[in-house]
Amino acid sequence: MEEFGNFQAVNLEEPIKICDLAAFGLENNPGALGEGESINSVVEKICALIMGKRRMLKDYFSLEIDDVGQLVSLPLLLNNYFPNLEGLAKYIVDLARNVDWSEEQRCFETFCDVTAHFYAIPAAIPRGEKENNNNDDSDAAPNGQTWKWTIEHVIFPELKRAFQPPTVFTGDSTIIQMTTLPELYKVFERC
Repeated sequence: MEEFGNFQAVNLEEPIKICDLAAFGLENNPGALGEGESINSVVEKICALIMGKRRMLKDYFSLEIDDVGQLVSLPLLLNNYFPNLEGLAKYIVDLARNVDWSEEQRCFETFCDVTAHFYAIPAAIPRGEKENNNNDDSDAAPNGQTWKWTIEHVIFPELKRAFQPPTVFTGDSTIIQMTTLPELYKVFERC
C-alpha cells in the first residue's frame, strides 16, 4: 500500500451502525456462520472486535468508527473511485472474520486483502454498455461514470503510474511485454 497510514477518507453522508451491517451481512451470507453459532452472538463478537480495533483502523487505514459504533468514513484508495456500497455489510463481516488480528504483519496483509476485495470492480460487469448517455443507471459505477470509463480513466492510469510487479513475474512469464509504442508505429506505418 503506497499511502499506508496516510489515506484520505471518504465520509459517509449518514453514519451506519456496524452491528446493523454485521447482522445484514450474516443474514445474507448463511455460510459465514459456523455450526451452532447464532447470528446475534456472532454480531456481538464482530462489533466488540471492530470496536476494539477502531483506533488502529482510523490511524492506519482512515476507516473511522465513532464512539457509538457507527461507521463514519472509509479509506479513499483511488481518486475518482469509490467501491460499490452493496458490499459494505460483507466487508464488515470479513474484517472481523478474515483479518488475522493476532500478528502485525499478517494483520496488515489480511486487512489489505479484505479491503481489496471490497474495492474490486464486481466480477459481473454489466455487459453491453451503451455508448450514448441515456438515463439508464444500470451501467454506472459507484463514481457515477460507466465501468468502461472508470477502468479507462481511473484504474489504468493508476496502474501505469504505480504498478510495480515483483521481478520474478517477468522471469516466470506471469507478465510479458507484448509490444512497445515504437513497434506499433512501425506496424501502422506499413498500412
